Amino acid sequence: MISIAQHIFGNIFSERRISSIKIIEFTEDALEKLIKRNTNHQFDDLIDCLKIPLAHLKTRLNNYNYISNQNGSNTISKNQFILLFKKSMMDHEPLIAKVSGGTTSPLYLEFYPHGISEYQKSVKERIPFLINRVYKVATANSLFLKPDLQMSLQSFKFFLENYKIESTNEKLVLTRKNARNDLENALLKVIHSIAISYPGDANYCCSFFDFNILFRMSNKKKNKENVSKKANHKMAISKVKEF
Repeated sequence: MISIAQHIFGNIFSERRISSIKIIEFTEDALEKLIKRNTNHQFDDLIDCLKIPLAHLKTRLNNYNYISNQNGSNTISKNQFILLFKKSMMDHEPLIAKVSGGTTSPLYLEFYPHGISEYQKSVKERIPFLINRVYKVATANSLFLKPDLQMSLQSFKFFLENYKIESTNEKLVLTRKNARNDLENALLKVIHSIAISYPGDANYCCSFFDFNILFRMSNKKKNKENVSKKANHKMAISKVKEF
C-alpha cells in the first residue's frame, strides 16, 4: 500500500540517478508537446507553470558550472570566493569598457563608479554590497552585454543565494537544490493536472511525457544487459540439447 502511494503521490524526480540535465531535457520535451496540442489554449496555465522554473534551473545550472569551473570545485573558502570575485571584476574591466563605449560611459560608471581600485581594495564586509550592485547592473543592461559576460557577472550573486556553510571547515558549498525542487514541483503539478483532465486514459496521459529521458540506460549498461541476455539464452539452448 505504501509503495503504491509513493508512486502516485511521491516525487518520481527525487531519485539520485536523475540528473538536473535530464530534468531539463524532460521538461523541454513535455513543453514542446503541450505547446503543439494547445490549439484552444487549454494548456496555457500548465505551460506557464513550467516555463519560469525551467528557465530558473537552466540559469542556476549555468552559473553553478561557471563558479565550479573557475574554482575547480563546488566547494570554496570565503577568502577564495572574495579573491575570485575581485579577479573577475578586474579581468572583465577592459571588456566592459569596450562594450559600454569607454571608461566615461554611464554603463561603465555603473559598474566602476569609483574605478577598478574599489574592487581591488574592498574589505570583506563590503563584498556582498558590490556583488549585489554588479548583479543589478548586469541584469538591467542585458541587451548590451554578451550572454557569457552577463552570466559571469551575475554568478556571484547566485552563489551567495545558493550556498551552505560546512560547519567543519567553514567552507562555502554551492548548491542548486532550491531551483531544482521548484521545477520538480511544477512538473508534478502538470503531470497530475493532465491525469485529472483525462482520467483513466493512461496511454494519452503518457503521450505528454517521455519518461525514457529520465530513466534512459547508458550504452555501457545496455551492452552489459544484452551480453547477459545472450549468455542466458545460450545456456538455455545448451540445456535443452542436453535434455
